[in-house]
Amino acid sequence: MEDELQALHDNHTWELVPRLSDINIVGSKWVYRINKADSSLFIYRDNNFTTILLIYVDDIFVAGNNDTFITNLLTQLGHEFVIKDLGSLLYFLGVEIRPFSSGIFLSQKKYIHDLFTRTKMLDSSPIATPMIIKEKSAYSNVDQIDTTVYRSIVGALQYLTFTRPDIIHVVNRVCQHFNNPTLVHIKAVKRILQYLKGTQHFGLCYLSQSSSSLYGSSDVDWAGCPITRRSTTGFCVFFGANCVSWCSKKQPTVARSSSEKSLG
Repeated sequence: MEDELQALHDNHTWELVPRLSDINIVGSKWVYRINKADSSLFIYRDNNFTTILLIYVDDIFVAGNNDTFITNLLTQLGHEFVIKDLGSLLYFLGVEIRPFSSGIFLSQKKYIHDLFTRTKMLDSSPIATPMIIKEKSAYSNVDQIDTTVYRSIVGALQYLTFTRPDIIHVVNRVCQHFNNPTLVHIKAVKRILQYLKGTQHFGLCYLSQSSSSLYGSSDVDWAGCPITRRSTTGFCVFFGANCVSWCSKKQPTVARSSSEKSLG
């Protein structure tokens, strides 16, 4: 924290001013405003090249298809701020980046290993599927567990879905019990961890040469919740061979019909 505060002073990000005599200081805090657009992402386009700059706290990620422009940009940033060039991106916010001849591969293997260490499941046995297809009612077990521990583990699983679309549905299911988790729910969480045990090397592959076609797939478990009769919808969108967006969300309305329409 001291290094970050000193950097703010060195870069003249803020200045300390004397308190006005007629104003009482009651406290301070950070205030964040969430916008639809990503305010930390900057994109520069000029003719045949594009440069992307992403800022997260004191970390900066720069990518583009013109090495000369990127070098000049980093030089200019170095004149204005105290920065250190760490070279090619290999690890960023828990995501491992492995380049290969035709693209990059994103994974969170180290993040998963750290999660196993925190949950004391390093010696657990791997399992083939992340959830039981025909599970019993979520309210069949009323034995309450520590809510803080449950939220901590499930929150870590949420972050893992950045590179693991295959667990997005099951993580969505366990997220629905943040308020009153029971032994049934923590058992479902442990099954997800056991599934990750045998799939730590899974991730996302992005190819540099692919088609420009945009298409998607979606599905729904009709009335999947036995209590509310609400369905959960899931979808994934591909840009060529690259998966660029995915989601799993519980529908706000109750399913009252079993009709299905197919488009061919």
